[in-house]
Amino acid sequence: MGASKFDSDIARRAFDAVAAAEKATSLAQLDEVVGRELKSFGYEIVIGVRMARRAGVRSVDMLFGNVDHPWVVHYGERGHAEHCPITRHATAAPTFWTQLKAQPLAPREQLVFDELADFGLHDGYIVTVDRGQEGAFATSMAAERADCEDPYQRAATHLLAIHFGLAGMRLWREAAGAPPAGKTLSVRQIECLKWVRDGKSSADISEILGISARTVDEHVERACRRLAVKTRVQAVAEAALQGLLDL
Repeated sequence: MGASKFDSDIARRAFDAVAAAEKATSLAQLDEVVGRELKSFGYEIVIGVRMARRAGVRSVDMLFGNVDHPWVVHYGERGHAEHCPITRHATAAPTFWTQLKAQPLAPREQLVFDELADFGLHDGYIVTVDRGQEGAFATSMAAERADCEDPYQRAATHLLAIHFGLAGMRLWREAAGAPPAGKTLSVRQIECLKWVRDGKSSADISEILGISARTVDEHVERACRRLAVKTRVQAVAEAALQGLLDL
C-alpha cells in the first residue's frame, strides 16, 4: 500500500524545510523555516544544545532556538544540567522521553521530568547531531503532547531535527565568531553583552529584545561564568578580547 496524501504532505514539507535550512543565513531564519515545521508536529520548544564535561562537571549550553522559553530559564536556574536524564542519554539515534521515563531514574533525574510536567511539557525528543572537541551538539524538543507513534511523523521529525542542529551549529559559530573551545557564548548572551557595552540596563535590554529583565540578567550571568569574570563590564572586555564583540 502506498503512502497516503497526508503522509506525502509530511514528507514534502520536511524536504522543503531541509532545503531551506541549507540556505538559511541567520538563526532567526532557521527557526522560521525548520523550527516552524517541528512546532507544527506539536513541539513547543526546539533548541540546539551543546553537552560537555568540564572539570568533571556536566554542562548543557542552550545555544539557539527557544532559549528564552520559561522552562529553559528555569532549567538553568535550577542547575539541572548535571542530573538531566534527557541530555545524559542523547545519542545519534532518536531518543523519546517515553523511553527514558520507562527506565529507573535517580531522584534528581525524576525531578527534571516532574518539573517539566509543571510547565505543561510531557513529551519530548532529543538527537545528537555532532560530536567534536567542543562537545556533543544535539537538537532537543519538548511538547505538551506529540505524536511519537506515527512512522512518517517520526521520520520527518528526525530529519528536521538533524538539519536544524547542523545548520544551527554552522550559523551559531559564524555569529559567535568561532571562539576558542571553553570560551564560547550563545548568540543571545553575545547580544545582551553588546547592549551592555552600549550602556543599556537590564530593563532597557529587556525592552529591546522582548524578553524579561530577569532573563537578561541570567544571560549576562552565564556569560560571566563562561568567561571566568565577575562583572558585566569585565565580561564585555573579555568578550572583546576573545573576538566575540567589538568595543
